[in-house]
Amino acid sequence: MQNSNANNDETETVSFVMMGISFNLRVKKSESKALLKAAHDVQQRSASLLRSNPSLTTQQAAILVALNVQSDLNNLLTRNTPFEEQALALIGKTREYLVKY
Repeated sequence: MQNSNANNDETETVSFVMMGISFNLRVKKSESKALLKAAHDVQQRSASLLRSNPSLTTQQAAILVALNVQSDLNNLLTRNTPFEEQALALIGKTREYLVKY
């Protein structure tokens, strides 16, 4: 009898080149598409940064991209989603109603 999680645990090698460096990473099959998209996005950000700042080295561009991505992630994690904003507004209205009556 096979484990139902067997397909989720299957791995494959994902290869890509970023800033002239070749990578061959073994990842779960379910994660390979996201990894390739992330690699593409980082490559695009790095290329854009290098075009607008030709004096940067690839290592400097990579560090700046990492800082930008982490900053974006931190901003997303500290902000409320639109659903949370609606829920908080509804809670506020409910409190006002309860205090009033």
